[in-house]
Amino acid sequence: MDKVDAYLFHNVTVTDPQSPHNGHEVDMRVAEGMITDIAAAGTLSPKASEQVVEGEQVHVSPGWIDLQVQPAIPGFEYKESLDALASAALKGGVTAFLYYPNTHPVIDSAQQVKALKVQTQDLPVEALLTGTITQGAEGKELAELYDMQQAGAVAFTDGSHALQSSGMLMRALQYTQAFDGLLITYPGDEELAAGGQMNESKTSAFLGMKGIPELAEVTKSTQFQQIHTYAGGRLHLQPITSPDALALLSQAKTEDSSLTIGTTAAHLALDDSLLESFDSNYKVFPPLRDKEQVEALKKAVKAGFIDTISSGHHAQTVEEKQMEFSFADQGMIGLQTLFSVAYEALVDSQVISLDHLVACLATQPRRILGLPPMHIKVGQPVSLSLFQPQKSWVFNSSHLFSRSHNSPFLDKSLKARVFGTYAKGILHLT
Repeated sequence: MDKVDAYLFHNVTVTDPQSPHNGHEVDMRVAEGMITDIAAAGTLSPKASEQVVEGEQVHVSPGWIDLQVQPAIPGFEYKESLDALASAALKGGVTAFLYYPNTHPVIDSAQQVKALKVQTQDLPVEALLTGTITQGAEGKELAELYDMQQAGAVAFTDGSHALQSSGMLMRALQYTQAFDGLLITYPGDEELAAGGQMNESKTSAFLGMKGIPELAEVTKSTQFQQIHTYAGGRLHLQPITSPDALALLSQAKTEDSSLTIGTTAAHLALDDSLLESFDSNYKVFPPLRDKEQVEALKKAVKAGFIDTISSGHHAQTVEEKQMEFSFADQGMIGLQTLFSVAYEALVDSQVISLDHLVACLATQPRRILGLPPMHIKVGQPVSLSLFQPQKSWVFNSSHLFSRSHNSPFLDKSLKARVFGTYAKGILHLT
């Protein structure tokens, strides 16, 4: 970890749609978390106290925020540690992540939020804490939403326990309006999905595995959208993976900015044909969709119907993954590969621009969470993500910082390399 607190970034290309320097190659001076000077590339000379930072074709953007991370602390430290999680985030260019409450015990009280805030405050990245919507994430009674927000929770979600009760969602939306709270949930019908191992498709039929119908996401998406229209409040649905659900949500979304949508990089890059290998690292929930559905998801990103792209980081041990497919646990890690996977699926394939991807990773998450806007201009407090779009790299075990190894991208060559991360006033180079 570098202890210098003043840096001169030489010859970096600004990638920030809202910056007056967007697309320009510049020299940029940053000290104590603040941009103090920006000038044409090659025109600023380093001061004695500054560290010069330069590399080949380095781009810089506002720091990326990952809106879907399931930490294992407290309760599942054998899967992950706070230090490992923070290191994985930094190596992935992530300067802040939303800390899902599916721990043991779950985070459903102000006291637990306060305790976790103390645990995470010295991490080199920002852990944005959440509390559950319902007590114990059981979907029966509302948790201490207002008290948890006062204690530091930035949003509320039952995380991997998707809300099932329409009445509970309506009461939560109505209650949180008093303090402008944000609800996050996955719209999935557990009864329709029960027993499913993968996406219901030609591949599931070929493999003889029980499929999870797209209808499970469509029905809840429709129901939740209608409840939101009726009740009001701020609602973020993620991860949406069904094109049919998006088609139903898109009209309401264009009319109401308080309804937002996210998905994961993996759901934009991978399809269910990969499960023919029976590799449980591809077993996630919601399941990977078929090729046509993936292409439709990409078009939804291009059209602006999907606001955010996250990693869906969910650590599982070797013992939980390396078993018969039907018994293997769901989930994959993704903090370190978030940008590369999204870049290859969307930018390299010319679906969207690099500017658009940065908006999904940095600008939109901040807006949805109600955080102050952050742009690359003089006088602006910043966190920064630095990356090299033209550089390829191999994600192997020597790069792996998570305690768990459940990634289908291990030992794969990936495009677009993260160069470094500037978070909490400290630079971390990869």
